[in-house]
Amino acid sequence: GDILLPGLLQRYAARNCTTEYVPSLGYWLPSPEAGADPQHAAAEGSEFHLSVTVRVPHEVYLYWRGPWEVLKLAWLQYFSVAFPMYWLFVKVKGFLVKSGLLVTRCVSELRPKYKY
Repeated sequence: GDILLPGLLQRYAARNCTTEYVPSLGYWLPSPEAGADPQHAAAEGSEFHLSVTVRVPHEVYLYWRGPWEVLKLAWLQYFSVAFPMYWLFVKVKGFLVKSGLLVTRCVSELRPKYKY
């Protein structure tokens, strides 16, 4: 057989794994001990136990995100980190300047820098 990766992937993608449920027309009657009238047997305490085992094979589904979804996720991650960091930076800088721990000086752009 073809053991090259493109051929394997093509055959794997072409598979049709489906499940079909075919209902059967089975019915249940209560035991004779529950009562003579089958219509009123359920009211008299008869029980019905059903055990079902469904075996579904494990399948791996690949999902490729579109470019808009990737960009949306990237912006969400960027802003979720950038905004709290910016807020923290502004608060720390304001505290350092107001408390005098960070030496600053004011330069006025209105005064001429050089005398002629």
